[in-house]
Amino acid sequence: MGRRLGEIRTERGLSLDAVEQAVKIHACYLEALERGELDVVPNIAWAQGFLTTYATYLGLDRKAIGLDEETQKTKPRHSKLRRWRRVILGLILVAIAGIIVVATTVVAPYNGFTKRITGALGGIAPGIFLGSDTQRVLILGDFGDRGSGKDSVVVAKVAKGSLGMLSIPQNTQTRIPGHGTGDIDRAFSLGGPGLVSKTTAQLIGAKVPNYVLIQADGVRQVVDAMGGIRFDVPEQMSGKATANGPTINLSPGMQTLSGDQSLVYLRGKNNWSDAERAKRQQEFLYAMFSQALNSSNLFSNPTTLSALIGDTETNMNSIQMIQLAGRARSLENSGVKLQSATLPGKEKAANTQQGGTSVGYWIPDSHKLKSVLKKTVR
Repeated sequence: MGRRLGEIRTERGLSLDAVEQAVKIHACYLEALERGELDVVPNIAWAQGFLTTYATYLGLDRKAIGLDEETQKTKPRHSKLRRWRRVILGLILVAIAGIIVVATTVVAPYNGFTKRITGALGGIAPGIFLGSDTQRVLILGDFGDRGSGKDSVVVAKVAKGSLGMLSIPQNTQTRIPGHGTGDIDRAFSLGGPGLVSKTTAQLIGAKVPNYVLIQADGVRQVVDAMGGIRFDVPEQMSGKATANGPTINLSPGMQTLSGDQSLVYLRGKNNWSDAERAKRQQEFLYAMFSQALNSSNLFSNPTTLSALIGDTETNMNSIQMIQLAGRARSLENSGVKLQSATLPGKEKAANTQQGGTSVGYWIPDSHKLKSVLKKTVR
């Protein structure tokens, strides 16, 4: 199987380094898989997982490379002694991992010692821990009933001495890699979160390797699991959380919102422009993820993490999400202020070809963009 994947990679002109960057699996493991040397990989489960990820990246499924049949044939036999050694080693590694996560998220995420540790872990367990370099994540919010994936597009950056967020109005006109120019929400319908990440990366001029997509039901589940979200509602609002549900009224001021109340806020129109709505949704999403992944909340409401994992679509694992939130919290506690902004630009109306219907587009202001990016996510 590994040799077949290697042949396909070579035919497509892809280097091992390029694949490593795309799938977050160390090149030494990829090379070992291509040579059929599975004993280089820590265990058979990892090998199967790496093969599946590699195949998916190349556009193949498990059946196409015969992985399902091979998995059934693969029945590793170990002596009782070896099994116990593996169990003990596993427990030791879990304990070490717990200490490392705390050290790299709360105690000192950016000093030289923990930076070397996270670098080493990146080589030993690629794709499990975040590095100490600048981390950017794309947060996509879909708060409607039909799952369009286009309501909120936010880029968050966490780096040494810097916290930033940039809201991108969903009707922003930009270049979509391989598809010409269009609204950034069109990238979602063409290629899902992955294409939105690439589109956003070319728009801001920096890599955005990670993404989190949360939909209406996910917001409700996460907020309710954490016992509500503390949030400052800026003005009187009303609406429905579900099509046939009751009308919910929100008063202005700091309060604890339930899942349904959160949806009313996120969907609220209130004569907001797309840019203003993007800013309001950005503020809410930051507050929700920050509070949900707070260590005190995870201890008091342990179901929050399972709600986040089960009700979001992401290419990050739970350890990485906790690391990212912990680093943001550590920076805030040390006095670093969150720098947030909306993509600078202006609204422009255009007529559609059918019926002359007027459609609004957000046209980025290239002159202001550079300074805003430097302040927030670059």
